[in-house]
Amino acid sequence: MKKWIMVLIASLSIASTSQAQTFLEKLQKFAGQPDDAGIIKNGYYSISGDGELTSTDGLKQRGTIILNISNNINSLKGVGFIPEGEMKEKYVRIKNIQNFVVNGRTFEAVKTKVSSDKIGNEVILMEKLHDANDAKFKMYVMRLLSVDNMSTTVSRSYFAILPDFPMAYGLEDLKFMPFAKKMASYVEDCPELSQKIKEKVEDYKYNMFKGAANIDVFFKIMAEYNACGK
Repeated sequence: MKKWIMVLIASLSIASTSQAQTFLEKLQKFAGQPDDAGIIKNGYYSISGDGELTSTDGLKQRGTIILNISNNINSLKGVGFIPEGEMKEKYVRIKNIQNFVVNGRTFEAVKTKVSSDKIGNEVILMEKLHDANDAKFKMYVMRLLSVDNMSTTVSRSYFAILPDFPMAYGLEDLKFMPFAKKMASYVEDCPELSQKIKEKVEDYKYNMFKGAANIDVFFKIMAEYNACGK
């Protein structure tokens, strides 16, 4: 009897933990290893350096760019900027940012549905992962800081935009499920690629148990789709 009681308590504990999952925890199944885009300091993941900021009116300015990322998505809605030749830092809100380049990385203001549980969308700063600006298949990575009693780490979550998408969707979103059917239809104007996905050819199939490993599948499909017809 005591053994069964312990099993029941453990089961309830797991269920309770699952229900209490935060938005960040839900996305961590797609998080890869921490990267070297910035450094963790003073309670932020700080990505900073000399770069160029392009405002929504097309104006380009060089200077020092500081993106301080916390565990709150609102930290992805603006950057610190010190114009070249000046000393004073100013905060530039996302509504005035088209993109910026810092340390060789390009960040863009992206309209996105950050969670399948969330109503509506957000515009946040994410790093661009595709090459051409006119790419048909675009991918971005969002970073947030994950802090607990034991450690502070950086979580990465990936988003994609395909033709006719109104915004970027997380790779775990129902927009991509069932994967073979949905993705094959999104790239049907590239028949050979679409067929590989339909037939679940190795390296073109999604595995819900692989977590971050599925990113490679998306990258492979993105590269082939963007090259299709060229």
